[in-house]
Amino acid sequence: MLRRGLVSCEWLATNIQGKKIKVVDASWYLPAMNRNNKVEFQQKRIKGAQFFDIDDIKDHRTNLPHMLPTQEEFANKVAALGINLYDDFVVAYDGTGIFSAPRAYWMFQYFGHDQCAVLNGGFPLFQSLFPNLVDSSEPVPPTPASLPSELRPPRSELLKSAKDIQEVIQYESHTIVDARPTGRFNGSEPEPRPNIRSGHVPGALNVFFKDVIAADGTLKEPETVQSVFRGAGIDILDNSKPAIVSMCGSGVTACILHLAMDASG
Repeated sequence: MLRRGLVSCEWLATNIQGKKIKVVDASWYLPAMNRNNKVEFQQKRIKGAQFFDIDDIKDHRTNLPHMLPTQEEFANKVAALGINLYDDFVVAYDGTGIFSAPRAYWMFQYFGHDQCAVLNGGFPLFQSLFPNLVDSSEPVPPTPASLPSELRPPRSELLKSAKDIQEVIQYESHTIVDARPTGRFNGSEPEPRPNIRSGHVPGALNVFFKDVIAADGTLKEPETVQSVFRGAGIDILDNSKPAIVSMCGSGVTACILHLAMDASG
């Protein structure tokens, strides 16, 4: 069964030669992981993949991590990767399984490009199943794509500002779900970034992002994901309840919960 926001390794292997299929390596790692996304991409990647740099495709005018770029900046960055915005089908993967690729998925959605999905199981599973489709030669620079004649407005419902969250807290208009580990959520463990307090936004609920990921790096089955959210007091199938806002430390793992709800709701 197909799930929204996901493609299987088998699907990608079958469709990888399609002219409108564009594959991006959106790997990103926390410092504690001791991995280098750029070096790993240079060493090996899915055939035809380009590197989607989360640390570059962002707003460089602030020192806050992973703030979104403007529409124009995003359009120019993805065109430079050879992606025809609003036309190509983008498959994002990462070197963990499902970790940072959902961030790319959410960004494409936010900027109006709905033809996108995350590779279920990521590079580790794909490499194990289809080693013949893994390239370890020198990466080939992309041929830049043309920009659309007109940019679509961003999907504002997919983003909340700090002011928006203050209003959510005041009026209880949305359900906030925090993707961080329980210790950081409840304040018993420190944040990995200096001068940041642990704890959580008032009223937020906690679904640790790893709880929706299976041992093989794929997203858990819909019924299991739904059960994980119910365990935190959230029914993702009940459309009569307030809309759900996912959050995390720097805008990466919240997107895993966004993908999980897309694929399981």
